[in-house]
Amino acid sequence: MEIKEEKKGKKGEFYIENNDERVAKIQFFNSGEGIINVYHTEVDPSLRGKGVGEDLVERVVSYARDENMRIEASCPFAKKVIESDPEMRSVLR
Repeated sequence: MEIKEEKKGKKGEFYIENNDERVAKIQFFNSGEGIINVYHTEVDPSLRGKGVGEDLVERVVSYARDENMRIEASCPFAKKVIESDPEMRSVLR
């Protein structure tokens, strides 16, 4: 599944489409001073349990690293995934 990206101003989203419908997404915003806040993750029930949410978290972590930013995860799912992986944990604020 291809993860696409959309940015509008300070907000951004990584998402997966199926038949032109977003079936999974992770949303974030730039909160300034090199910090992005990951505030929402959503996966269609048909895709749950298949690692799609984790793939989206990995993508936003990769984005943060590429942009030399830190992550503040107010989304409980994203926070849990990042905290459970020592390598990803290094990007947390």
